[in-house]
Order: sequence, then C-alpha cells, then structure tokens
Amino acid sequence: MQSLLLPDADVIIGLHELGYWDQVVKLAKIHVASSVIGEVKHYWKLEKQIPIDLSKMVADGKIIKLEGPPEKQSELLQQLRKYNLHTCLNAGELESITIIYCEVVPELKFCVRERPAMKVMACLDMREQAVSVEQVLRDCGILKRKENIPGIYSQIRFERIFLEGTFIQVESD
Repeated sequence: MQSLLLPDADVIIGLHELGYWDQVVKLAKIHVASSVIGEVKHYWKLEKQIPIDLSKMVADGKIIKLEGPPEKQSELLQQLRKYNLHTCLNAGELESITIIYCEVVPELKFCVRERPAMKVMACLDMREQAVSVEQVLRDCGILKRKENIPGIYSQIRFERIFLEGTFIQVESD
C-alpha cells in the first residue's frame, strides 16, 4: 500500500534541497494543507533560488490539496492553551495538525521536522500519526540501510523531540 503523507512546508523544501521530492511524490500519495501550498515558494541550490509550484502539482493531480476546517483549527488552538503551546505553530503546521487531528483522511501521516509541531503532536498523543523524513525515505526505498541523512531529518532526533513533548505539563489556571 502506498504511504499517505502530509508533509509540512519545511519538509517539502528540505526534500527539494536533498533531491528526493520527485521520488517521494512518485512513491507516496502526497497530501498538502492549503496554507502550506502558500508557504512553499522556493528552495536554494548552489546559491541559486529555485521556484517550487505546488499549485501546479495540485492542478496536475500529482499531489492532493486538503483544508483543515477553520472551526476545528480554533478548537485545537483552545486545547493547546492548556499546554501553553497555542502560539508556537505557524499557519501550515496548525492546519496540518488539524487535518490529522480531525482524521480528514484516515491513515494520513504528518511528516514534520519542526520541534514545536512535534511537541504539539506529542501533547495531543498523536505520535502514531507522525513520521520523520528519514522514515519516509526508508519506507519508500529511497534511503538505503547504511545511508545517512542530515540530522534535522533523522529518526533519532524525531523520537527524542517526541519524548520531550510527552513531558509537557498542562498549565494550571
């Protein structure tokens, strides 16, 4: 079965920089939050800015655009207040986590590298709905067993941050 992925903006840009984006798109079913489409504009390669056009990929049917219901995003922000995490997410992360939280597409996994988003998912007990870039590349057969990936995308870092997030305490009123 093809992996159902919802990558964050930083992951999409990183996969472009690493040269893996086209392979991942071919090997996994990519969904993208509407606000992430607006966030991803370009990446850098050899000091040259290379444009990224996710809207065209949506129009061509290569990726699927999803929207997180605004009222559910508001509910999620309210829930995050008790962990004092309501201000740590950007629009794309909030919408993506809302999409996962509401199970807009069952079995969809949020591919994320940013610490605040991972901690939010840990606090919401959503570890099983998240996946590291390294794991995606290994699952797709792109990254071979002994190959390494930059630390920010590694499974070890991913697991460590999720563990940190499980220890965040609920704020008292």
